Amino acid sequence: MTTDPYLTPADFFVSYARMKGTQKALSETKAYYEKQWRLMAGLFGVFHEKAEKRICEMWKERNMLEDLVEHRNRAESFDIRDEVKFLSEVMVRQREEIRRSGLALLVSYEAMGGSLFVKIFPEIEGVKVLGSRLQELGLPLLPPDTAEEMKRHLDEIQARVKEEEPKPDTLPKPQDDITPARMNAIKISEELEGREENLLERDVELIRQRAIERGVATRETVDELLYEMPVKPFLDLTKGFPKISRVHFAPPEPPKPEGPPPLRERIWSVFFPTTKKPYPYVYIPTEDEIIGEPSPACRELNERMESLRKENPSLFDQYSETRIRHSIEQMTKNSTCGYQGEW
Repeated sequence: MTTDPYLTPADFFVSYARMKGTQKALSETKAYYEKQWRLMAGLFGVFHEKAEKRICEMWKERNMLEDLVEHRNRAESFDIRDEVKFLSEVMVRQREEIRRSGLALLVSYEAMGGSLFVKIFPEIEGVKVLGSRLQELGLPLLPPDTAEEMKRHLDEIQARVKEEEPKPDTLPKPQDDITPARMNAIKISEELEGREENLLERDVELIRQRAIERGVATRETVDELLYEMPVKPFLDLTKGFPKISRVHFAPPEPPKPEGPPPLRERIWSVFFPTTKKPYPYVYIPTEDEIIGEPSPACRELNERMESLRKENPSLFDQYSETRIRHSIEQMTKNSTCGYQGEW
């Protein structure tokens, strides 16, 4: 087992291959590998939105990458057919040989994928990124739903490594090429990603409140009026909320005839209840809201925004400036010593 603390282009390729190979997996597994790919791309300075675009533009390399991903994922999930496992006299002789061959094939595919990724993304060659950065950004060390046998195997390996490693205080702290500005940008991106996933329903409720406060509708008629509202008045009402659509206020579908739900749905509802608490009223400023002369704190915030825009322009392509500014303010308030160093 390697003790190298740095990620390699081959690790970058593996994260992409596993993300592609789990698109039809259960939600937790799919989300885990999507987040791993997103964070890995950000740490290498590529960023996943532009990475996918570049792969699509390089059609020759894209075809090679698709084939390599398919072969690599097939090698990782390879197993002996169940019928053969009952032939113990065959398995005893060949089990270890098959296992070694499969691991060697997997290593070869991943090395080829790393070389191909360097060709597609030449800027990643020579970049030093600590593997611990993934855990620092909130990625669990192990993927969800790991088989119990694999979990025991990893625990045993980890225990052996800890016995062989010297004490941490005798080793110099490893460094990498990740700047504080890049780490801050990825943290902000993850916070915004979480807000996009978790706060859409709250934003819809805010638009309802805004419509009621302006006298456009009452609580009883607000959804119907917003759904039927013309485009220009709706865009004026939802200024500062670019992802809110009239579709979010569509009337509910008529109830279906009563009847007992299928057994699978009844089991699912026990573990994943859908009841949600109403969100409180939360004020979020609009994009063009300016009050008086900017304070020193506001000027400092503007300087950090400009520095962040130079270091990570793609962050501003995906998220509104209001959301990013709000995240920076919250990060500054929650920090015990503020953000020091490069922005």
